[in-house]
Amino acid sequence: TILAFAVHFAMFFAVVRIFTPLTIFGEGLCALMTSALLNRVLAACSYDPEKAEAEDGETETGETEETDGPDAEEEG
Repeated sequence: TILAFAVHFAMFFAVVRIFTPLTIFGEGLCALMTSALLNRVLAACSYDPEKAEAEDGETETGETEETDGPDAEEEG
């Protein structure tokens, strides 16, 4: 959020002090830079069901893999 604010503040400063016609492209440029910043944040917060299934020990067919833990049946 702070970086998005800095981007918009820098564009506001550039439009007011340096080059006023930058208003035409400035808002689109701000949106592009802010979306690039927020894309990384949203990717870190998003839920990936395929990754969650792999962490739960399920195979691609949806069956759970057998483990050699205390609950595993002993053969022999």
